[in-house]
Amino acid sequence: MLEWESILRNVRRLGTVRHIELRKIPQLKTCNNWQAVEFLGRVRHTLPHAVYDGGLVLLDDRIYYINAKQIEVVSHFARFRNLGRIISVVP
Repeated sequence: MLEWESILRNVRRLGTVRHIELRKIPQLKTCNNWQAVEFLGRVRHTLPHAVYDGGLVLLDDRIYYINAKQIEVVSHFARFRNLGRIISVVP
């Protein structure tokens, strides 16, 4: 659990996430209560075998990744804030 706390702390305070940590963050595919989801910021990063174009969200004190299409659809009724915030991916 300590690893998730450090990732969340870096995202919130510094606005950064390491690319190794980004690969470990699970994707939020479905949610019953999108009102409870807090949007942390957008991520745009290309790795050799993956392209991250989406954002990081917080749900029940866990951090998740959602893709750009999910952000586009859900942001209309979930009242996401910080849609313009960019989270930097560092090596």
